[in-house]
Amino acid sequence: MDVSGLSGVSTPAVRSLDLTLAPNPANPRVVISWNLPQAGHLQTDVFDLAGRRVDRLVDGYREAGPGAVAWNGKDASGRAMSSGVYLVRVESAGLSENRSVTLVR
Repeated sequence: MDVSGLSGVSTPAVRSLDLTLAPNPANPRVVISWNLPQAGHLQTDVFDLAGRRVDRLVDGYREAGPGAVAWNGKDASGRAMSSGVYLVRVESAGLSENRSVTLVR
């Protein structure tokens, strides 16, 4: 299909948080990075595979653009978590992205 003659046609903007986790697997520290398309409230959580929240790393306002936080492989009480797979969820401005991280002790 030739679209060269179409005017006023635009592709929708890709809206993403560009979530990355490195290194992965982690021993025991992983850096969680994002790029916010607009300023707003940001929430970053770590969950176990049973869906229980292990820790909340970020819960507040952040400017648009790149940002990062580290998870040290511990729960909210400071106890070291066991080796295994964990889920990281980042939410902001109506967007949500999930990535898994493997924690190796």
